Amino acid sequence: MPRPYTGQHSFRIVDRRKPNGTVYVYEQESWYDPVTKSTKYKHILKGIRDPQTGEITPTHPRASKGKAPSAPAAAETHNAMIEITKSVCENSGVYAEVMASLADNRSIADQILTFAWNAFCNDGSTWSHIENWSQNYQSLLPYSLNAVTKDVCQDLFGFIGLHPEISLSVFKHRASLFGSGDMLA
Repeated sequence: MPRPYTGQHSFRIVDRRKPNGTVYVYEQESWYDPVTKSTKYKHILKGIRDPQTGEITPTHPRASKGKAPSAPAAAETHNAMIEITKSVCENSGVYAEVMASLADNRSIADQILTFAWNAFCNDGSTWSHIENWSQNYQSLLPYSLNAVTKDVCQDLFGFIGLHPEISLSVFKHRASLFGSGDMLA
């Protein structure tokens, strides 16, 4: 006569030696499934056993499925290039030049700076990917109201085309930094 079904799960620690000699330690859970009338197993990797000390060293942590990474982890891994770009922009004077030439229109200035950051971060690649890029880093960019879509690009370039004094103002400000000698813009 078979033993009665209790519904209990049993746990144990299992060592598995790989061909290279590394010993992986798993936590094994087993239970009886009355529907399929078989024993089910679940293995969870706990780490690698150190051959000298016998201690278990955790392997690389993995994100659980369906769970979004926490905001600090995502920010730490993705915003390094943005922070470098921001620093270069501020220290090189680009930020000051754009803001000085567009002091009365902050939104346009922020859009231009976002385009400059995109060109720097993506090594001058095509503009077609700026919408996805700006969505990924939206909270970190100068223009953080919306993603930079084709409509935003069209409006910005149309505005700059209708106002050539913006480009002249940037060049004049840049020229004042280099003195009164001959130069090429």
